[in-house]
Amino acid sequence: MIVEIDIFEDLPTDASRPPHEDDEGLHVYGYQDVSLVHREGTQEFIPWDEAKAGSNPVFLGPWSQGGRIQEDTRSLLQWAMPASVMGSMEPTAREAARTVFDEIVADAGNQFEIYTQVAIPVPTVVTCALFDIDPEVAAELQRWMDEFNATASHGEIDPQFDLRACLEDLARERRDLVATRGARPNNPFDALCQAWIDGATIDGRPLDAQVVGYLTYVLYAGSVDTTSAAIAIMEVLISHFNVRTLLHDDPQLLRGAVSEVVRIYPPYEKKTVCALEEMHLPDSGVTVAPGQLLVPHFASANHDPRYFPEPDTFNPRRPANPHHLGFGLAHHYCLGAQLASLMMRVTHEEIDRRFGPDITRAP
Repeated sequence: MIVEIDIFEDLPTDASRPPHEDDEGLHVYGYQDVSLVHREGTQEFIPWDEAKAGSNPVFLGPWSQGGRIQEDTRSLLQWAMPASVMGSMEPTAREAARTVFDEIVADAGNQFEIYTQVAIPVPTVVTCALFDIDPEVAAELQRWMDEFNATASHGEIDPQFDLRACLEDLARERRDLVATRGARPNNPFDALCQAWIDGATIDGRPLDAQVVGYLTYVLYAGSVDTTSAAIAIMEVLISHFNVRTLLHDDPQLLRGAVSEVVRIYPPYEKKTVCALEEMHLPDSGVTVAPGQLLVPHFASANHDPRYFPEPDTFNPRRPANPHHLGFGLAHHYCLGAQLASLMMRVTHEEIDRRFGPDITRAP
């Protein structure tokens, strides 16, 4: 079954739109152009210098030092969270999601608010359960993020707020805990801290508090970013009874359904990158010079009919190749993609287990 989706009309989805330039940079829309921009010769761009960025590890990590910390973090995640580990973590994720819904039903019965009662708490609770993050530590991480965002949105960072130092202290505390009680099986943070204790290196450099602290930030921040993905799959389920029925009758289609949600409604509609070398965009024929700012549009690329036939339809049986760009590509691929997909699956499974396909939008 394929289903027409009409709830994301505000996203630009015309992949044939020619590139155009404005103050953000050169906007590109076709699948091949967006893929190339993500696959080769570009680096994330943040329009702040390091003085303004202050101690924020997101800006002082991946976008300075040639992106070294970002690449270190990507390598560490691939090592600490292979598919086998993620598979073993699914029961923990389901149990954590079940706890959230137990509380929802106890407090509000069978009527709940998607954003505040599901989309926000489920990713946070699941992340804390998967990585053994104490709820008090999670609350502190959230406070740090809120404090940073309150000033960052105005282009300034509080010089007294040293987020990088906070995260490094947190990483050292976790290392000391692991040194005392040992690493727990199938726990990526514990495995990473044990490797740190054992003197492991990455690309010839020793693990340190900065890298481990940044990984903590990435994983927790990623749980917050999955809020939009959780809302998207809930919107699809609530708006389309035939989708709910299809997934209820054939749960094997859930992974394909999650992929389709991310294709149609990517967590980030666009981002800005900087070209590090000359490149030729195959869809548009435009040649880009080094230093050019580029703005790839993921939703448009994911609706390119040359690669996704009937792109405006929701088809959980859609072939996996070509791969959509909802989570990015290559060295720009989302660090938390596996985690986000897992959270979307367990959210749907728990709703379907409790309510079946008979859920509706409250008047």
